[in-house]
Amino acid sequence: MEANRAAFERFVELFYTQKRVRDAFAHLVSDHYIQHNPTIQAGPAAAIEALTPKFDGSPENRFDVLRIQVPGGSVHDHPMF
Repeated sequence: MEANRAAFERFVELFYTQKRVRDAFAHLVSDHYIQHNPTIQAGPAAAIEALTPKFDGSPENRFDVLRIQVPGGSVHDHPMF
């Protein structure tokens, strides 16, 4: 479980803090990624395309992750925008 937590903490650092969407997805996200937002198709490529302008393209935006949970084999984050 510690390895899962460390991998996810690295994802959070890349994605929310450094706003490097493509690098974050390459680090951790499966090719079988299922997007639960109905306006974005499944798969990492569609998510990267949709999320990059909100993160990489918005240096003034700040995202604080309030909580990271690693119960069993899944991970969850609680960001505040």
